[in-house]
Amino acid sequence: MLSDEELILLKRAFGDCSSVKLVKQTTGSAKVYCAFASLLNSRVGPIPLPFFVKFDKAPKIIRELTNYRECTTLHVPFNQRPNLDHDRCLVGPTTGVIAGNFIEQSESLQDVVDRGAGRAPLHSLFEGALRGWRRQAFYAPHYVFDANILQTMRLSRPSTYSPFRKARLRKRCAQSGPHCAEYSELESLLAALPAIKHRLGLTHGDLHGQNVRVASQEAIMLDFASIADGPLTVDPAALDVSLMIDTRIVNGNDWIKVAEEAYRVEALMAPAIPPRPEDPSANLLDAIQYVRQMAFSVQLTPFEYPCVTALQLLRKASYGGMGEEQDRRRRFAYRLADRIIKEIARRMPARVEHNVA
Repeated sequence: MLSDEELILLKRAFGDCSSVKLVKQTTGSAKVYCAFASLLNSRVGPIPLPFFVKFDKAPKIIRELTNYRECTTLHVPFNQRPNLDHDRCLVGPTTGVIAGNFIEQSESLQDVVDRGAGRAPLHSLFEGALRGWRRQAFYAPHYVFDANILQTMRLSRPSTYSPFRKARLRKRCAQSGPHCAEYSELESLLAALPAIKHRLGLTHGDLHGQNVRVASQEAIMLDFASIADGPLTVDPAALDVSLMIDTRIVNGNDWIKVAEEAYRVEALMAPAIPPRPEDPSANLLDAIQYVRQMAFSVQLTPFEYPCVTALQLLRKASYGGMGEEQDRRRRFAYRLADRIIKEIARRMPARVEHNVA
């Protein structure tokens, strides 16, 4: 259901059309639709290819349009991102709209991974779509930062979350038993860790299995509202955690067992044993191992990825899930983050060796 302001923006954005039919695409905070329009005076004909149409709060739309202009045009391949129709992108007093090419004949990366075809799209994502951002960190020494990992992950700190998300983390902690620490204590443990060298670059900031589409094995990134500077391990960690949380190939106690094994600290510091092909979760674990290779190849110490992954687990835990299964997984994500952070705090030496000078 569109608000009055959204209806006005839609009419202005498609003022050259006799009609527009919207089909809802997501249930996230933004309203995203596939739009089927009928043009009034087109040289080609009245039926264009479908559009995507996204409504959100005006500041978010302005930020995303700025990110498109400054960060994607020259650095993300044109075939691995939506192409905007700038004449249809508008901002009103409180709401804005973005419109562009809808990605037809595609499926979510999560679905592709779950059915066992994730390796080629994951390669396309990291070595294609993200290539222009990630390679910048190797072109000059100032892209290597020597500091506590939290210093370059300001927005990932639980202390920066909204009051509602903080309250949910406190609830997750209470549900996890007396041995789990409050999120503030976990953040303090991370803040007390020694400085480590880590590579910085532009990150997508919200990479997950639903905002990457796959068409003919090519990965197409969506949603550029959360682009930010950060460690190069952030995007792999975000995708790693989201693929696990959102998978549909394993459920219930079986999922708990898979997640508990997959997020052992040892598995986050070095490549794990590949899954056996008959394992029901093999497709998922194989994809996650590939994603971790992308992180291991750019980090300068094995302690970086566990810290970043723990923050991503806390991030997932701070949001509500759709249904009991999702809620249970996010509760368990808090327990996993608690275990990882405490173990890293115990194991990390005061002076960390790096694999570069």
